Amino acid sequence: MKRTILTAIFALLTFAIFAQSPLMINYQAVLRDNLGNIMLNENVSIDIKIIKGNIAGTEVFTETHSTSTNDYGAVNLVIGSIESLDGINWNDDNYFVQIWLDGTEMGTSQLLSVPYAMHSKTAENVENLNIVGDETAFDNWDKDASDDFSGDYNDLINQPTIPDAQNLSDVIAVNNSANGQIKDLADPTDAQDAATKAYVDELEERIAQIEALIGTSVVDYDGNLYRAVHIGTQVWMAENLKVTHYSDGTLIPMVTDLNSNASTDDEWLNLGDNNTDRGICYFEDNPLNPYGALYTYAAATNGDDSEINVQGACPDGWHIPSTDEWNTLIDFVENDGHAGSAGFALSSATGWDDENTRTDNYGFGVLPGGSRNHDDGNFMGEGTSCFMITASLTIGMEDIANGFVNFNTYSDGVSLSNYEKSRGYYIRCIRD
Repeated sequence: MKRTILTAIFALLTFAIFAQSPLMINYQAVLRDNLGNIMLNENVSIDIKIIKGNIAGTEVFTETHSTSTNDYGAVNLVIGSIESLDGINWNDDNYFVQIWLDGTEMGTSQLLSVPYAMHSKTAENVENLNIVGDETAFDNWDKDASDDFSGDYNDLINQPTIPDAQNLSDVIAVNNSANGQIKDLADPTDAQDAATKAYVDELEERIAQIEALIGTSVVDYDGNLYRAVHIGTQVWMAENLKVTHYSDGTLIPMVTDLNSNASTDDEWLNLGDNNTDRGICYFEDNPLNPYGALYTYAAATNGDDSEINVQGACPDGWHIPSTDEWNTLIDFVENDGHAGSAGFALSSATGWDDENTRTDNYGFGVLPGGSRNHDDGNFMGEGTSCFMITASLTIGMEDIANGFVNFNTYSDGVSLSNYEKSRGYYIRCIRD
């Protein structure tokens, strides 16, 4: 699918400063498009500008790099390799680097390490100072060594009290009552080091990005991140879909009325059993529930009734499973030691009315989100069932009905059946 690049996100990785002449700065970044997708193997033009004083100050340097991203979306540039940086007096003011991508400004950051690198460059040339200590610069110094500390603890006046041996709990308790938390940790370097929350959060974000690239997670158009699991020869989302846009950005109509009285002007009741009446909602209109979103057949498939490899509301590279693909999953689980109990082996161990019996052996994690009824629009089955749609149509009723998979508390297994297209179903996408 062709995308129009509207903006990009630069993830600054390193600024390696080479203090020797000529001065050069190594710059690396990962480029993303406005959807958050990494820009792989794309030609780009990057303008580097250095601003003096403040971010709105005087431009003292500029150069343009025509380059391309690599297989990981990264670019590697050497600032100063085209135009010389030697004319900049790094000591007399603050300096900022400004990045432009294909004519669009991406941001400005202060250069903090360059002045220090330049100072180290000049410091290495200092020699033969012949300092003896009687220079006028030292006139106000205390040169009487008789009252200097010997370095022996026993020679100290007002010796501090050395406490008895302390364990970590004792140390935490001193001036720190925040539920025993350890504050201001450095980043870990050894295997047994503790780590800060910020460090772990950054690590988890990187892991999520890697998982998305290798297929153990997937991101939809709205930016929702889903886990994925390998079961047999298939790769499935381990969570129900909750996206509100198709992958081209088209909004899927949201139907929010509760219809507790099944009123005749109810919006969900007006949805027909066809391939055009698109509607989604959340169970009892609560977007914070853990079940995902409920979709009519038309909304789930985006009107595509071809039954095979129907992308519908799924992200790029994923599709709505057919009845045959659901059967492949169920057969694998049945033959993998769960004959007659595939429903329990694929369901979350919590949330169900009979939760003590479910095992979730594969991380598939089905939750009892019920469904939305087609004839009165009522929500039903929470705690006892989960209706998941298939892309397959009902033989002899192709115009009005589709197949679905039912996980419920009435059976240890998984049942496949058919219902009208205007019912509200959950979606589990499968990878192409």
